[in-house]
Amino acid sequence: MLAVSAWDGTVRVYNITTQGYGAQSKAMGEPRGLVTLQEPVLCVAWAPGQGGESVLIGCADGGLHQWNIGAGGNPNQIGKHAQGIRHVFFVKEMNMIVTGSWDRTVAFWNGTSPNPAFSHNLSERVYAMDVKYPAAVIGTANRQIYVLDLANPQNIRNQIESPLKFQTKSLSIFPDKTGFAVSSIEGRVGIQFLGDASKNYVFKCHRDDQSKIIYPVNGIDFHMGQGTLVTCGSDGILNTWDKDSKMKLKSFPKQKDSIVSAKFNPQGNLLAYLVSYDWHKGHEGYDSAKGNTIAIHTVDEKEVAKKASANRYR
Repeated sequence: MLAVSAWDGTVRVYNITTQGYGAQSKAMGEPRGLVTLQEPVLCVAWAPGQGGESVLIGCADGGLHQWNIGAGGNPNQIGKHAQGIRHVFFVKEMNMIVTGSWDRTVAFWNGTSPNPAFSHNLSERVYAMDVKYPAAVIGTANRQIYVLDLANPQNIRNQIESPLKFQTKSLSIFPDKTGFAVSSIEGRVGIQFLGDASKNYVFKCHRDDQSKIIYPVNGIDFHMGQGTLVTCGSDGILNTWDKDSKMKLKSFPKQKDSIVSAKFNPQGNLLAYLVSYDWHKGHEGYDSAKGNTIAIHTVDEKEVAKKASANRYR
């Protein structure tokens, strides 16, 4: 299933099926459910629930909600931040919910109490976050990056400054949890290793060399099987990369508008992405005729497999 949140307060859930085999297969989405909240929805995550799966929902007013799809009905509020919840995760190894908020905190919830079990105060608002147990990495508005060891979650393991000079946009932890990738509004991605800083590097991407336009890198996600990554940008392009050989694997066709998010499914055979204006050009750049698109790409192994010969980062 696929869960999608929107600024209009809606959360939509789709059943995803595939037809055909291999590179010729196609993914289809069938609507499963729709709810509308009173505030813009900034994030969603899957979690166990009554009667099956549930969706955790983080709203702009700080409300943390749980929608039990199998049981039907409306979402229930299970917690509250002082400001908007930018990211939410369910950590099954801890049986806890983790949220990152604009109120400058990261909070841990057991789902039965309206108050967090514990929380960390940060130096600024949470802009980017990823959790892959036992690692959690949080990027804040002042370009600070916090690293937590969830085996000992009540202590912050490390705090570093982003290797990128401009605002943090997205974070994704390596599948082997030895490091993470971080992106910024200035067409760059930083590869950071937790144990060996000498291996860290930064590369440029999502840039138009002819017009000299540099685009925000809105999302990063790692393929859990291959260890390669996808980036999506305000240029409307998806790129796949091999971080170990420092090579680009593929650039996908340009979309009609910015790509604001891109995620592989756990099996790595599907890539969901959202095409929507991200306001990087202000209100002057908005064109209502372009609309919003939820797309699912069936992944060909050649698009994500590590290769010895490819185009160098650019």
